[in-house]
Amino acid sequence: IGGGAGGGGRRYGAGGGAGGAMLANGVTIDAGTYGVTIGSGGAGGTYPSPNAGNRGSDGGNTIFGSGGPQQRQGTGGGGGGALDDNKDGKNGGCGGGASSTPPSSGGSSTQPSAPGPGTDYGNRGGNYNTPGGGWAPAGGGGTNGQGVDSPGDRVNGGGNGGDGVQLSISGTATYYGGGGGASVYNTINPSYPPAPPQIAPANHKTFGGAGGGGTGGTHPAVSIPSPSSPNQHGLANTGSGGAGGHTQSENFSTTVGGNGGSGLVIVAYPSVNNAVIT
Repeated sequence: IGGGAGGGGRRYGAGGGAGGAMLANGVTIDAGTYGVTIGSGGAGGTYPSPNAGNRGSDGGNTIFGSGGPQQRQGTGGGGGGALDDNKDGKNGGCGGGASSTPPSSGGSSTQPSAPGPGTDYGNRGGNYNTPGGGWAPAGGGGTNGQGVDSPGDRVNGGGNGGDGVQLSISGTATYYGGGGGASVYNTINPSYPPAPPQIAPANHKTFGGAGGGGTGGTHPAVSIPSPSSPNQHGLANTGSGGAGGHTQSENFSTTVGGNGGSGLVIVAYPSVNNAVIT
């Protein structure tokens, strides 16, 4: 799985995309030495001026056996968008989410982007199409689900990241590659419903996707579900995306997006029980 991307920074930062994943079963690997590159997590976006933020940086590619007949690749995730000049999510193994200027597009999935047979996992980042700008941004794509789009109406909160895929190659069922949650807009639970903005629905609680995606908010009424990340950064060695940042106080970071989690390679060999039963 590739490295996860960083979330967007400064204003209405969207979630970073997870690294794309590949699972190859039943592969015969000849004896020898194989180069392995582990994709690094992308840095969260910052703010170059008082009114504009940077998109998160892309995650790095994870490559097994580069250039050889057994090459496999998990492509790094695409950075999450930020308001103003960098509103669209970037393309990557899983795409980054879009920031809060309509219409803005989440990044596309580019997994697979290298030769090597196997089952590939990657999804797009969430799109922003809410009428009017400056509302809840979109989540980053995960290996098993796209980032949550903006809703049709104005709500607080921020789109959740797409869920990661659950695999058992390590011997234990584990989630990998959760997309980053978008930043919190204002507050998750406003005190004056039903007038706009509405209470954030369940898919706009700024959670990272299952598999370690970064989470944007710190609201005391919200319990972060496992296995999302308990903070803004994506979990290391899961290829998960970082959460977006915004200037409101209920974010883990008020200005800088969360970093993506590094990728990983697992090579699992079958075991044989040669015990003699008498």
